[in-house]
Amino acid sequence: MKKAIKYFFFGLIGIGFLVFCFYLSVLYGVFGKLPSAGDFEQINQAEATQILDHESKLIGKLYKFDRQKIKYTKLPKHLIDALIATEDARFFEHNGVDKESLLRVLFKTIILGNSSSGGGSTITQQLVKNTFGRENHGTLSIPVVKTKEIILAKRIEKQFSKEEILELYFNTVPFSGNTYGIESASQKFFNKTTQQLQLHEAALLIGTLKANHSYNPKLFPERSKLRRDVVLTQLRKYNYISEEQLEVSLQKPLGLNLKQYNQKSFAGYFVNEVESRAKDIIKNLDEDYNLKTDGLKIYTSLDSQLQEYLENAIQAHLKDLQMAFEKGHQSNPPWENEVFLTKQANKTSFVKKLKKKGMNDAQIKDSLLVKSNRTIFGWNGSETAYISVLDSLAHQLKFLSTSQVAVHPQTGDVKAYVGGIHHQFFPRNNLQKAKRQVGSTFKPILYATALQQGFTPCDYFSNKPITYTNLEGWQPKNAGAKENDPYTNIALKEALAKSLNTISVRLIEEVGIQETIEMAKSMGITSSIETTPSLALGTLELTSFELAKVYAGLVNNNTFGDLSLILKIENQQGEIIYKKPKRNLTKSNLSAENRSQLLEMMKLVVKDGTANRLKSTYGLNYDIAAKTGTTQNNRDGWFVGLLPELVFVSWVGHPFEFGFTSTHVGQGANSALPIYAKTLQQMSKNSAYTAVLNQRFHPISKDIQDNFDCSTKKREGWLKRVFSKDEEERKFKDEEKKKKKGIFSIFKKKD
Repeated sequence: MKKAIKYFFFGLIGIGFLVFCFYLSVLYGVFGKLPSAGDFEQINQAEATQILDHESKLIGKLYKFDRQKIKYTKLPKHLIDALIATEDARFFEHNGVDKESLLRVLFKTIILGNSSSGGGSTITQQLVKNTFGRENHGTLSIPVVKTKEIILAKRIEKQFSKEEILELYFNTVPFSGNTYGIESASQKFFNKTTQQLQLHEAALLIGTLKANHSYNPKLFPERSKLRRDVVLTQLRKYNYISEEQLEVSLQKPLGLNLKQYNQKSFAGYFVNEVESRAKDIIKNLDEDYNLKTDGLKIYTSLDSQLQEYLENAIQAHLKDLQMAFEKGHQSNPPWENEVFLTKQANKTSFVKKLKKKGMNDAQIKDSLLVKSNRTIFGWNGSETAYISVLDSLAHQLKFLSTSQVAVHPQTGDVKAYVGGIHHQFFPRNNLQKAKRQVGSTFKPILYATALQQGFTPCDYFSNKPITYTNLEGWQPKNAGAKENDPYTNIALKEALAKSLNTISVRLIEEVGIQETIEMAKSMGITSSIETTPSLALGTLELTSFELAKVYAGLVNNNTFGDLSLILKIENQQGEIIYKKPKRNLTKSNLSAENRSQLLEMMKLVVKDGTANRLKSTYGLNYDIAAKTGTTQNNRDGWFVGLLPELVFVSWVGHPFEFGFTSTHVGQGANSALPIYAKTLQQMSKNSAYTAVLNQRFHPISKDIQDNFDCSTKKREGWLKRVFSKDEEERKFKDEEKKKKKGIFSIFKKKD
């Protein structure tokens, strides 16, 4: 018996000696060097760069790890209580190591091999793990990492206060979806700051720390709620909350308000463009910065509320417009054409990968027809469908697209920015990269040229069509038969309001194509312009962004300059490392008086012209100058809406120029204008926009008023009509007779 006790005693000493030696081996770096005191002082995890709107509201992030830092003083008490009650009840009593928990781990986990007994790590030990990670040491992994964490936890406790440790912990702890830190998690799951978290919301986030995937409230809401209730119960157990608070909180729903702050989410095209511009900016700075890890703050010009209204309007309008577009093509959908589909499929990364593997055309075709569950775009949200790659591609290619931009004309600041219908599914930025024919939105530039040459809104032009024999008999006509009477002379103010093509081509002949081009260049157009009579009808190709620059300059007293997205950039210390430079402005060739006349003529577009539905249909009675536009075969629909402090350009069309089969549906007044109208309707319900919407252009002078005092039309005398031998007039009569019989209706150019 004595021998047994002796052997047991010496055995304990031996085990203790081995444990001590093991501890020393970890301490002195046998299993890897331990961080020094200096390393603790420099704990600085990679932090996401924030993209903020004009009121410093978060709209996007750029990151390697989605992390935003927060100060201890901004952490709600119930959040801290929830963490301590759930993860480390004796946090304020120990020195980094909870001996009771440690003994449990030692005997249950290590000796008995019961992995379900828990890790026993204190908050401080978890901080070590979050900050420095864990290495793999094979069968010795658990004892090595636990020993390291014990040593480092004690060092941290000596170097930092409990409050500082909690701050570091909340800024480093991982949540689901590559999200780090409580501030990022709060914004992601509840779209609010940490300070705004309610008790049950704080409990939900703390509950996910046990297993951030298994308790992800987005993926497993029921499981996450059960875990949240455990945290609430722990809070009651340690008397952090009352019984009444517990009962109320247990009845609360999850209340998720999921928000993605990246390029796949809200203002995705804007976030992407800001990132591109910010990269160029920081390349030219004296100090090196990493856009995804250095926690910069990028302050932008975007009005996130206006952006939301615009995206809502796009959703509401294009959902219905898409149905009308597909209905028009239902007998022969061009996006399902085999030749077209094959050509587009060959451009995809899917086919390119197959070709690299050495597959022949037949094998590739078979692969394109293999069906599986695929995520596809839908106006009611993404959908899962059991379809082939080719079917998925056809589905993708049928959708209309858009680009929208709103600009403050005096500053050049972009207030709303949309480059397509959904950045995740359609990443191409139409606003910056898609040049399209601008249609009749070019006509105000032509009319500006005419006004500058002395023409007035009351000058009359013949409505007779012109045939260009040198252009294969091209004869531009108006969209409506009622506007085609060749015996009626039209005042310029009416011709612009009704967007009459016959008048525009006569006008460019009068003022000169080259002179019109010079005016366009002076008004901010930098794209090349072809010298052709069809320029009068808007065959020039521009991006919506460039067109917005032109009209912003027109509103801004004929001074033109670049448009801005980024106002300033700050580093983590709050130092301004970039500030928007002073705008370089140039004056156009248009005089102040003629600018006033042109804007007044564009107001008539709304009063009694192609944009009159702004008032009649949408009830918008603001001081709006506007222009609609539609290109050949109804491929592009445009709308330009001008308020004194907000310039708006809207484009709607198909990326592959599949036009609408109906002008009634595809014209700019129906395809693009409603997005503007629906946006303004939402703005009108928000008092924050009252001043902007009610702003009026400067009243025109008495002399300019006199220039508008005339009849819109003047019919030719009967003698001239009787004795006219004009071939075009005879053709017009013949065509009118045919139209009455219902056998002829061709218009080469629409508006």
